[in-house]
Formats: sequence, structure tokens, C-alpha cells
Amino acid sequence: MGKILDWANTEPDSNNAPLSLILCGGAFILGLSFAPSPVREAATTAFEAVANGQNPISAIANSGKLEPKWSSKKSPEFLQKVVSIANELGANPNYLMAIMQFESGLKASEVNRFSGATGLIQFMPSTARNLGTSTSALQVMGEVQQLDYVRKYLMPYKGRLNTIGDFYASVLWPAAVGKPDSYVLFRIGSIEYKQNNGFDRNKDGIITKNEMTQLVAGRL
Repeated sequence: MGKILDWANTEPDSNNAPLSLILCGGAFILGLSFAPSPVREAATTAFEAVANGQNPISAIANSGKLEPKWSSKKSPEFLQKVVSIANELGANPNYLMAIMQFESGLKASEVNRFSGATGLIQFMPSTARNLGTSTSALQVMGEVQQLDYVRKYLMPYKGRLNTIGDFYASVLWPAAVGKPDSYVLFRIGSIEYKQNNGFDRNKDGIITKNEMTQLVAGRL
């Protein structure tokens, strides 16, 4: 039996004809006649993924395209490099942009005055050393060049950053990558909880992966 995936988040056109994608033993039936442009693009991505023996749903999620809103925030060179890194990771470039905006406001020179974390994804001093650099070097480094260190840091998680929750976990708390939303990252009384207590939205003394994800997902 085929599995029907309705594009509930896509606005129908004037003919009120949204797209349904039907998976039947690897074959696709695509109702594209009246589908709006974004849906046609997603369906084409899915069809091409199947033709190449890939997972169609992952292909849609990680289609390697940035939302237009980012074009006003960074240079074309920066954005192209973000897309290149995300494609290499098998991840959505919009997730990387949202995380960098959340962590540093997309500022390569941003420094946390409490922890010393520096740069686009807020490299900790020990992390910078493990990558063969330093936070002082990162602070004065050009943003496009600093993306090389973002890539170097993220490469061990290649193929595992399929959701924004997992992507952000790789930056904030790598042990949470691949864990369910209910996974507890930090508990009250720990240094980590104190540094990240803004994530504890319901003030119950624990920070879950879901709470972490909600805040950064708001930047998408």
C-alpha cells in the first residue's frame, strides 16, 4: 500500500489543488497539474532522489537551497559556502544559517564574555584548540574563512544532522545528536544548566532537547 504525504504547509493555488505524493513500491504518482511552484520543486526533488536510489523525504528536507531571506544578511560568497558545507554534510543549509544567527547573530567576531566562546557557532577555547586554532585567531578571522572551521567542526556528524534539533545539538551538546526530543541535556545545579537556563521554558529544572530545539527553530 502506498503512503500518502500531504503537503499541509503549502498554500493551494486558485484551483485549490495541493499536491499529494504517493509512494507505491518505489514508484511515484505526482499530482502536479495545479500545484504551486514550491510544491512542484519539492516533488521534482523527490522524484530525482528515487531515480538515484536515495530517500525522497530526506532529499526534500535537505535540498541544498537557502531561503531568500538570508540573501539580505550575508554576502553571496558566504552563502554559497554555507550551502556547500551543508550539502557535504547532507544537511539543510537553512539549519546552519539559523544556528549561526542564534549563536552569534551571524557575527564571526562575536565573543561570549562569560565563557569566552567565539565566532559564528561560538567555538569554546578548547574546541578551537582541537581544531588547530584559537579563539583569538577566530575573532579576527574573516567570516568566509571562519566557515572552514565550522565545516571542520561539523564533519564528524556528516549524515546525522537531519533535523534542526540534531544539527543544533552537534553545536551545543553533541551527546544529544540522534536522541529523542525528551532527552535531558542539563539539570539544575550543573554549570551547563546555569549557562543555558534560558532554554528551560517551563522552569522545571531540566532542559530537554525539545526545549533547546524550539528556540533555535524560531530563527528559521
